[in-house]
Amino acid sequence: MLPGLVPGDGLVCTTLRRPRVGSVVVLPSPVGTGAWLVKRVAAIGPGVFDLGSTSWPVADGEMLVMSDNTEASAVDSRIFGAVATTAAMVKVFTVRRGERP
Repeated sequence: MLPGLVPGDGLVCTTLRRPRVGSVVVLPSPVGTGAWLVKRVAAIGPGVFDLGSTSWPVADGEMLVMSDNTEASAVDSRIFGAVATTAAMVKVFTVRRGERP
């Protein structure tokens, strides 16, 4: 799957909306790099969800996030597990400035 964003695009985000499955969110990297991640919500707890060949328990108030292009980026919930829904800002719209293929 091609990425939904390309270098040069901008995002307008809010903390006033709650993440939903399928929404694009921006969150601080839980792996301690200091970077911000742009991911898509794959599942919201509570429950047990399958990502690839692994089942992940997700508590109430947590979510699993995935890359749109999983072959190009493996830094998502397959690496760091569930994250708090309160840690994320939800994308409101994209400012398209990057070059499209």
